Amino acid sequence: MMWFDNLMLVICRFFNPDHFKPGHPLRFEDFHCPTPQDMPPYFFPRVKKLDYSAAIKLDVSKLESMAYSVQPRCWYIDAWFDCEQCGEEFCWTAKEQQYWFEELHLWKDACPKLCLECRKKRRKVLDLRKEYGRMAKVAILRTTDLKTKQQALELIHEIEQLSEEPLTRGIAEKREILLRQIEKMKTS
Repeated sequence: MMWFDNLMLVICRFFNPDHFKPGHPLRFEDFHCPTPQDMPPYFFPRVKKLDYSAAIKLDVSKLESMAYSVQPRCWYIDAWFDCEQCGEEFCWTAKEQQYWFEELHLWKDACPKLCLECRKKRRKVLDLRKEYGRMAKVAILRTTDLKTKQQALELIHEIEQLSEEPLTRGIAEKREILLRQIEKMKTS
């Protein structure tokens, strides 16, 4: 047994000493959640409301591992939260949870902080930053091609428009360098 399994067994024995006996290996079946209402509330921090009517029972055969902090997630339940970025209310559906945990094999205690739109926006900014990272060095140092420099500047502008935070100092400095280079190329 791994150290984490031993720790889990100690915790479970503390809370339910009659059920978890020494020598009894910890199994998924040991965590009783016969109905969605029996799910512990820690699975849904910051939740505004839960809708048990669309609950989906966990398919244990689809789990890659039983990685969890206190107990496994037994049900997927529609849960409403406020997005930490835009403040709008959003529903994390039981189907989304099933996909996260049974298909993507995310950590069983994971819970979204952002609505789907803000998550998409954040992913787009990260993708743009990766693209900018690949292009920046070439555009600034290795090319005299005006079009490449303008494309790098457009990427910076798009990152700035989509991102909720100001540009990093490095990107802001490179923007100034590109602006000077483009201006110089246009005037010569």
